[in-house]
Amino acid sequence: MKRKAIQLANNTLVVSLPAAWARNNNITKGADLDVEPKESMLVIHKSGTEGTSFSSVRLDISGMSESLVWNYVESVYRRGFSEIEIFFSDSKIQNIKDGSSRKTLDVLSRIADTLVGMEILRQTRNSCVIREISQLSSEEYPNVLNRIFLSLITMSGDVIEAVKAKDKETIENIFTYSEINVNKLSNYCMRILNTCGLKDFKESNSHYVLTFLLEDIGDMYARIARVMFSGRTIALSDGVLKVFEGVNRQLALCHRFILKPGKEYYLSYHAGRNDLKKEMTSLLSNSKGRDTEVLFILKSILDRLMEAANAKLTSIEGL
Repeated sequence: MKRKAIQLANNTLVVSLPAAWARNNNITKGADLDVEPKESMLVIHKSGTEGTSFSSVRLDISGMSESLVWNYVESVYRRGFSEIEIFFSDSKIQNIKDGSSRKTLDVLSRIADTLVGMEILRQTRNSCVIREISQLSSEEYPNVLNRIFLSLITMSGDVIEAVKAKDKETIENIFTYSEINVNKLSNYCMRILNTCGLKDFKESNSHYVLTFLLEDIGDMYARIARVMFSGRTIALSDGVLKVFEGVNRQLALCHRFILKPGKEYYLSYHAGRNDLKKEMTSLLSNSKGRDTEVLFILKSILDRLMEAANAKLTSIEGL
């Protein structure tokens, strides 16, 4: 929809608001509006309502597997809907990974527990409503992003220590619980970015990519834990363990770079990555079994970390 700018005074231009938007948001004569300039755009919303505009979506999950339901609900949550109304025809949902079935409402309750700021407010035999109960703010994003990094650093350290100690119970806990926590925080960050954006509008898109990559890295560390758990014994060669420790150091360096972008951190990260790539290539020529599988996953983590660092390059002055 287009609007013409109207000259009201020597230095004042006026643009009319769409009638439907004004009506739906109860905007009347004299109402206070917040107007934020963001590059070539203006963002207008009612005063004190950043990230709280109400939007609802209706989902029919009938016939879906448990994993598809998770993906479906998480997707609309990340998009920023205030209310998610879910309908289903079956009382149970199949888990295609192990062939088991779980009560649909139990699955939806578990999903709702991972949606930060939302709760199940109403449920019936064949439906439930998940609604936002707390206000989003772009100011929350840096703290949540930092928590994702800290969770990944803890997770990566726990995996390698559990492998060294041959601690199968801890390895199982990592892919059962730690991965869910990283996904929970990542989804919340994406929701903030989609709903509120960042004060520096140029950063919103690059940070969405960054958050997505960190979620993927969490999935990869969990995959290593699953690989180790599936074997009769828990063991990796000394060479692979050394590379594993090196990748974990790169994760910590990437964290420092994201928090405080600087050329020295980026160059240091790039040099460390190149050294690890050489070590991986050498090891892969003679590795087998789980060593090979873990090396390929570590290589993917290293690539994702490089992409994450590149997503932040726009914040480095003079580079």
